[in-house]
Amino acid sequence: MIKYFSLCIIICCSFVSVTASDQTELSVLSWNVYTKKDIKEKIRNKILSWKPDLICLQEAGQKAGLELLRAELSAQSKQEWFLYAPSTQKTSYRQAILSRYPLVSQQTFGRVTDEEKSQPVSAITKAVLQVQVDVAGRLIHVFAIHAATAKKSVAHDKEFAAIVKVIDAASKHTKTLVIGDFNSRSRSDKEPSKGGTAYDTTHSTDAMLAKKYVDTLRAKYAYKADTFIGTKMLKAKKGIGSNQGKRIDYIFCSADLAQTVIDAGIYSQLNNQNKTQDNEFSDHRPVWTRFRFGHK
Repeated sequence: MIKYFSLCIIICCSFVSVTASDQTELSVLSWNVYTKKDIKEKIRNKILSWKPDLICLQEAGQKAGLELLRAELSAQSKQEWFLYAPSTQKTSYRQAILSRYPLVSQQTFGRVTDEEKSQPVSAITKAVLQVQVDVAGRLIHVFAIHAATAKKSVAHDKEFAAIVKVIDAASKHTKTLVIGDFNSRSRSDKEPSKGGTAYDTTHSTDAMLAKKYVDTLRAKYAYKADTFIGTKMLKAKKGIGSNQGKRIDYIFCSADLAQTVIDAGIYSQLNNQNKTQDNEFSDHRPVWTRFRFGHK
């Protein structure tokens, strides 16, 4: 009887251990780093300090700088990281996906070409990167986007309709993350339109919500948020540059992943202890979301 009782304790404890270890977290970071050259060292150091698992970068600059970041992430985590940053993108608008989880598949959509894996879509002005990430046995579709500004609203609307079709065909809008610089505001922010700017549209975010995607920041919080600092403030000698509260950078998840969102936010005043301001890094603030997956 004592032996049986002891065996039960061992089995139960083992079950609890397996259950706990089966929880998998995924920390996602998106940042328009605004460079045509190699990513700045202080930006790379900030990314390293946050220890994300999946990174989407816009205006990411030269491939050599991205390879250096990949090597630094690999050294820090003591495991090989994966990088997808098609070399034939325009350097000024290069996007990149970095992941500590394996990239099962990868593809580029847009006017640029990426060897034999490109699918040209004329309405898409910048590349849309699509990968499947194997997160501890869970295949997650990730789309990295950098939408055109809405100076010409018809072109913007046409482009995002094409982007939605690409996502629909590739993932059927399940187990999907759509991440990046949308160049579009959100109705959920309840910010008044200033009129006549390139960011007053809400078309692209409306399109995501129409497909039942979840704005991960708004899934957790309702506070006023801005991510776009602007190039004028980028060149200023001081000040963080709120730029009237424009949020144009997002991490959306498909409805089936909504319950896995455990936290989300915007990194601001990135190095306050040394009085370093946001506009010393980029004209955008980085956004992040943490997911937790239960039993597979």
